[in-house]
Amino acid sequence: MEFCPYGDLDHYISSRYQNTLIPINELELLFGQLISIVIHIHSNRLIHRDFKATNILIKQFQHIFLFFKN
Repeated sequence: MEFCPYGDLDHYISSRYQNTLIPINELELLFGQLISIVIHIHSNRLIHRDFKATNILIKQFQHIFLFFKN
């Protein structure tokens, strides 16, 4: 697995946006990537049964991963 210096999505959001709203342009980028990940997974006839913020890893702001465990 690649090193993801920003950690997971839960940590990223809680440490960066403690008392503020997340900007809409950042939300659009994150959700767009998440939707792309889910489409890719489903097109390969796979499912992810534990889809949550702690399983979404951030390598850099515009490059996220969904963590799979066998």
